[in-house]
Amino acid sequence: QETLALRLLRVLNQRDGEAVETGQFTADWVESASPASKVWIARLIAEEDAERAITILTELVSGVPDSVAAAEGLFLLGALESQRHNHEAAQAYHNRVLEEHFTSVYARRSAILRGDALRQTERLQEAVEAYAMVLNQREWRGEAWAEASFKMGECFAQLEDLAKAQGFYERTYLAFSAYPEWSGKAVLASADLLEAMGDSDSAQRTYQYFLDLPTSKASPYYDAIRRKRLTP
Repeated sequence: QETLALRLLRVLNQRDGEAVETGQFTADWVESASPASKVWIARLIAEEDAERAITILTELVSGVPDSVAAAEGLFLLGALESQRHNHEAAQAYHNRVLEEHFTSVYARRSAILRGDALRQTERLQEAVEAYAMVLNQREWRGEAWAEASFKMGECFAQLEDLAKAQGFYERTYLAFSAYPEWSGKAVLASADLLEAMGDSDSAQRTYQYFLDLPTSKASPYYDAIRRKRLTP
């Protein structure tokens, strides 16, 4: 059973932000920890000892695969493998979140990150399908749709299907202007394609459309777009 000291330490850290000395997490402590505490320990030690964090999480998801903690464990494993540039392993873990824990709070983000991992391995058509799956989930409507739409455009650009790329960039900044990070990215990408095709006038109109949006100043790309609009 989980020790009272470990349970109290986790509560104080998560609730009050109390600092934790990770060196105290001995093998015995980890062994006695509940599934939720094992994920918490893995998160704390991941930056300094990713291998140990991965070992803890791998054992967790094998031991209690149907638990709520397993969903978080698989998600974290995917994130850690992406940080180590093991994108094949990352997409496999995120795929398991979707297959085994689709109703969990981690599924939406895993769906996006699975597409990202597939893009990193240049499995572009599979990445398109991964992002399309996000767009097919009505309950995920919102920023996830904006991100997936933009990233589908990026996939088609890499596939050199520029008409489809332009279509998804336009869809992103027209339909998802409420999410200025993604609409700003889409405007820049769309205008770059237009400039490459020699249509500078349309590129300038695209910049101006974005700048006229009430949400535009909230975008981290606002200044870059404004400079491009002012460039002769």
